[in-house]
Amino acid sequence: MKSNIKKYKDFINESITNPKLTDIELERSIKRSDKDFLSELRDDFNDSIMSTINGGSFSDMCKKKSDPDLDYQEMQKEFDEIGWDFKSIKNLFSEEANKLIGLDFMGWFNSSGQLGSNNGYCDVYLYFTAKNLGLDPNQISLGGEGWVHYNEGDELWIRYSYGYHQTKYGQLMLDQIGLTVEEFRDQALDYMQEYIKDHWDSSLLVSVEKALNNRNLPSDLRSFILSIDIKDYTVVEEDRMIIYTTEIASALLKEELVEVNAKDIANNLIEVFHWVDIDMQEIEGDVVIWGKFKVDF
Repeated sequence: MKSNIKKYKDFINESITNPKLTDIELERSIKRSDKDFLSELRDDFNDSIMSTINGGSFSDMCKKKSDPDLDYQEMQKEFDEIGWDFKSIKNLFSEEANKLIGLDFMGWFNSSGQLGSNNGYCDVYLYFTAKNLGLDPNQISLGGEGWVHYNEGDELWIRYSYGYHQTKYGQLMLDQIGLTVEEFRDQALDYMQEYIKDHWDSSLLVSVEKALNNRNLPSDLRSFILSIDIKDYTVVEEDRMIIYTTEIASALLKEELVEVNAKDIANNLIEVFHWVDIDMQEIEGDVVIWGKFKVDF
């Protein structure tokens, strides 16, 4: 985290430990209606954030097992050193200052242009700053406008497979989406179930081909494989989905089309779906996928 904060060495010879805006200075500015002075300080705070906080995207942060609250505290300590202690920040966005300038904290943020697209740590700093000012922190879009709320289809599964729900940063994202970890997991598994259903024909065909050493399959065998309905060979239980590849192998043999090892089909199906990064295993020739799925397809 410390590597993501640039030290303000240029300020060493200045009064960097002095607050930027004390209660007395705020009171004087309000009495003088010194809008320009307060606006300049807001510009300085903006520039300080842009220059001080470096880092990667919020998406990358969601993969790391670090604590956003502790990271914010560390960042605020850096701002304390250059005079932007939280008391000064609170004064800068006080009701009186907001009224004089004509912009509150969110108005200042939205008018800044670059703050919302700087980097993930900047998002986190502003998120907790808004929270500590007594505002709704969800007005600060973590990851940039739209990213955190883009939680459908492939993007939803990608975030699940990266384990966002297992990190505090990822859980902060889920909180902003309005999902619990359990709801996120359920949605991701629902998507996976639909993916398996939609790609069942080609996945099974590839798995049988590989089980037969990738030889070209005769047309009648291919047609039969493509006619196999996943609903007829799958059961969803409380904590797992089972694909009965043993029964599929038996059906192929019964039709006198081919003799193929059920375990090979099962392991090949698991390989086809390996990218989804979920607990799947071959058990006694069948595919078992662990998780809470819908009752049926």
